Amino acid sequence: MSNFICDSISESVISHHRLMARYDLSFLKHRFDGARKFLSHDSFESLTEELKKYLSIVAAVSGRHPVVMNSPCVDALWNHLILHTRKYARFCDQCCGSFIHHSPNPPGFEPSPELTESFFKMYTACFGSPHQTWDRGPVDRSTRCDATGQDPCHGDGKPCCGA
Repeated sequence: MSNFICDSISESVISHHRLMARYDLSFLKHRFDGARKFLSHDSFESLTEELKKYLSIVAAVSGRHPVVMNSPCVDALWNHLILHTRKYARFCDQCCGSFIHHSPNPPGFEPSPELTESFFKMYTACFGSPHQTWDRGPVDRSTRCDATGQDPCHGDGKPCCGA
């Protein structure tokens, strides 16, 4: 991306994020906490902030450039938000300018290094160092293992450390 495009996207990301910062998503907390057992570093508040940052980037590029989702925890929170269809549609309308569709990745999908690098460039330009919930490469489930050996963020029942 040229510097002009990056600067333009960064301004748009920050503008969208300002709108989202004021948007209350606390209605998700009870349901999401009940469905997931968080690790200490992934509080609901930090995941909500990371979701808003991600959606700010997606809204700013508005279909011109794919944006990789490489955080199972943030993706799980987004999935819970989408279940509240009217609230999600209103959120998108008020904060994103249009509805943001979610397209799940097929099983075994790993984003290209180029898409991952592009996401981190946009994120870093707008928000600084990425939160630890964002994976820079293939998801290492062993870093998310809870006491039962399950991946609490991904929520698929698969063991963290197994195939």
